[in-house]
Amino acid sequence: PLFVLFSSVYHGWGFSVLWGWFAVPYLHVPQLTFAQASGLMLVFGWFSADTAQKPTLSMWEIWRISLMKVPIFLGCGWLIKWFWGI
Repeated sequence: PLFVLFSSVYHGWGFSVLWGWFAVPYLHVPQLTFAQASGLMLVFGWFSADTAQKPTLSMWEIWRISLMKVPIFLGCGWLIKWFWGI
């Protein structure tokens, strides 16, 4: 349960940054707060959870992948903003 909470908060922060960079200026939608983005990440995780398959990854591998996603996505988003002047 603690991992789910940490993961949703961490990914929610990354999601709120990307939302502010791309959705707000071009779709003219309101900025998401940190709490809203974290809540959405919980909902997305709930709907995308596949309980039929047993995980083949160790808990350490799941943590490592989870921690790497946000900097990779933010880095890619920053590069898109910077190169294409978005």
